This record gives sequence, structure tokens and C-alpha cells, in this order.
Amino acid sequence: MSSTEERNAKDDMAICDKATPGPWYREKTGATCCGCSVEVEIADTGPFGDDDCNVYVERLVTYPLDDADFIATAREALPYWIERAVAAEKKIAELIADLYEANLALQEEGKMAESMDMEAEIAVAKAEEWEQALERAANYIADTTGACPLEFDLEVDFETCTEDCKTNSADCWKQYFAKGVGE
Repeated sequence: MSSTEERNAKDDMAICDKATPGPWYREKTGATCCGCSVEVEIADTGPFGDDDCNVYVERLVTYPLDDADFIATAREALPYWIERAVAAEKKIAELIADLYEANLALQEEGKMAESMDMEAEIAVAKAEEWEQALERAANYIADTTGACPLEFDLEVDFETCTEDCKTNSADCWKQYFAKGVGE
């Protein structure tokens, strides 16, 4: 199996779990057991001398096939999982960068929206101020003169101004000013 082919993490971990528990050591010790070299040993969980022959024989019987499976699997599995991890880390870094950029864009949009909201609030406030000023002016003129714009021979073409609008002449003045004086 090449490192580009799909692997099964659960199966690979099962092989790892069956192998001799680590850490493993690889060193040239010149160790012998009963006059035989033990340098053919590929991996071990710790160094031992001639008086540890029984431990060596026990390990030889218990682990060698599982260790061989582990070593053979690791040759393909390790590069595969490392490549996947590196690719995942790269993708995570890209996503973090994208999120950062998106966050900056959202912050900028938020500032623009805040600015637009502020502009809208200012416009509403100005409109309300203008409406209040218009109301005050219309009320003042109506209270002072007691007359409607028609009585001053001003051109008015709105429906609220009627012959009996003296009771509500402030509305007539308000419409007159709102329409624009002298248009």
C-alpha cells in the first residue's frame, strides 16, 4: 500500500496496540546470549545483559510477530498519517487565515453599518428636530396671528386649509412651511 492510498486509522492503531509497548531502543550493544549475538533484534523496550536471557527469550516468544507486523505497517502508515497531519495543519492554518480575513471584513462592515446607522440616526434626529421646530413655528404664528395662511393671501393648495381652519390654523401653517415658503 502506498502512502497516497486511503488507510484505516482504527486498523493501524490496532497493530500499534499489539506491538511491544514502547519506548523502543535501537542501539549496537554487542549483547550476546548463551554465546549468540542478539544484534539481530530490531527493537526492544530496554537494554539487557547476559543475565537477562530469560527476559529476552520471553520477549522473543511473546512479541516478535506483532512487532514485525507493526514495523511493516509503520513503513507505509507513518508517512501516510504524517502527510495527512501536515495537510490538515496546512488546511487549519488556511481556515484560520480565512476566518481572520472574514472577521476583519465583518468588523469593517460593522463599522460601515454603525456609520450608516449613525448617519440614519442623525438624519432621523434632524428630521425630528425640524418637525419640532416646524411645529413650534406653526403654533407660534397661529397663536400670535390667530389666522391661517389663506388670510394673508398666501398661496395654499392643501386640503386642511378651509374656511373654518382658524380652530386648527397651526396645521395649515405647518403644511405651508413644510411645502416650502414661496414655491
